[in-house]
Amino acid sequence: MGFEKAHDSHSWWIYDARVTSPRTCPVCLALDGTHYRGDELDLAFPYHIHLRVNAIKALVHPHCRCILRWSGRSRDVLATPIGMRKKPVKPQLPAKQRLTPKQHIRWWQITRHARECYRRRLN
Repeated sequence: MGFEKAHDSHSWWIYDARVTSPRTCPVCLALDGTHYRGDELDLAFPYHIHLRVNAIKALVHPHCRCILRWSGRSRDVLATPIGMRKKPVKPQLPAKQRLTPKQHIRWWQITRHARECYRRRLN
């Protein structure tokens, strides 16, 4: 899969936050593990950078270190990707973390494109 096929509607990407680092922001922690279709990457992450064929730097905020990893392809656009085995749950904010209003708006803008937040019933 080349860079031009990364934005294909049949390609799926999973958000991989650096959860073990104490410097990871609450927005990135809340997005960890969410799935995105390739054609919605520009909407969810408008400033992303392609690092390798199977990795995209998300750039949620200016100093973001988190990565989108390729999780597979599906025949149907709304079918479950390879990396997603269990029933999706809407991403939740970390329990003890409070987001600023600006961080909460950014979190909402990104998660509305996540596979877990689709309004349609998933198979």
